Amino acid sequence: KHGRDASHVYGKSSLIGMGETSGTTSDPKRIPINRDYLASYQRFMMTMNACYFSRSGNWDSLPKGKTLALTARPFLGTTPGGLPVGFVSGFLTSQLPRYLQRKIVPNIKTLNIPTWEEKLDLILEQAMGQDIRAIASIPAIAIHAAERVIEKFGVRNLRELWPNLQALIYSGVALTPTSKAAFRRIYGLEKPGDLVFWELYAATEGQFGHTLDPDVEGMAFNPFENFYQFLEAAHRTPCQLHELEAGKRYAVLVTTLGGLINYRIKDWVEILSTQPLTFSVSGRDHEEISLANERIGISQVRRALDHAQKQLGQAMGGDSDDYVVFAREGRPNRLVWGFPPSAQSGNPRLEGLLDESLLQINSSYRELRTKIGFY
Repeated sequence: KHGRDASHVYGKSSLIGMGETSGTTSDPKRIPINRDYLASYQRFMMTMNACYFSRSGNWDSLPKGKTLALTARPFLGTTPGGLPVGFVSGFLTSQLPRYLQRKIVPNIKTLNIPTWEEKLDLILEQAMGQDIRAIASIPAIAIHAAERVIEKFGVRNLRELWPNLQALIYSGVALTPTSKAAFRRIYGLEKPGDLVFWELYAATEGQFGHTLDPDVEGMAFNPFENFYQFLEAAHRTPCQLHELEAGKRYAVLVTTLGGLINYRIKDWVEILSTQPLTFSVSGRDHEEISLANERIGISQVRRALDHAQKQLGQAMGGDSDDYVVFAREGRPNRLVWGFPPSAQSGNPRLEGLLDESLLQINSSYRELRTKIGFY
């Protein structure tokens, strides 16, 4: 079925779009987004905000200030049936009610600009003079944007520009104490309690958990919008939320209002506590590389190698698994490939071909590499 008439295929409500992702299998795919999914997302954000304002006690700040949302593009194209396709963080932002969109910087038109450097400057210009209270982003992009603020406006830190800034809302990777200290310095907030770190366990497939309280380690599941089952590595029988045990790791299966049924999201979670029930994301089913949430899996690396060999018209020499690839942080971040001398000799184009292949294979890598310029 094409278009919005396929509502009975994914839940009871009509489809409104498709979310592009390279997660779970580390292969490009699209997740259907219907109206029930959208309504569930909005309720999830209300629950999260309730926890946030309950912790801070600043309920009167709810109608005040704005959030700087450094999200991906809402629109990438359309399906054959005419449904919009986009990265879910941007797409869901574009679907918010108008009164909530007015609480977010930038506007939707700016979010759709494909070139990251051009878009970032426009975002920061729109945010100039606004009462920014929170930044929502994956950590790598939040740091990149903060560095650009300091360079562009000649300030020492973000607090000079936005004195009421008080929260970083993030997902994708867990932050270590060292990373949090780095954020506090660049934000101009030196004391541990001055900047609230609010983590989301969110994916294109759905929103599954968030920080319960910054003083409580880990996140709490979102049990009101999703049904969960869990698989312990040593057992085949799934268990439920009330059966989870602290200190154990589980694979996660979700049934969502968006129409996914017992969908394994390929994450492993570790239960940190049962009173309250908190968890952290402890890994993935398969090995992967991720400098900025792009999730490059081993299957993608092998496909890139196969493509490079075909383009070069020759085998690269050595065993087919005789290579190494790893992520190196720097300015810019980059992937580093290593091969035996026999594989590299006479192939100066090799690394470029591998990069070209990954651009086609992994949509998140393509967005970060070519549009955002993170690499």
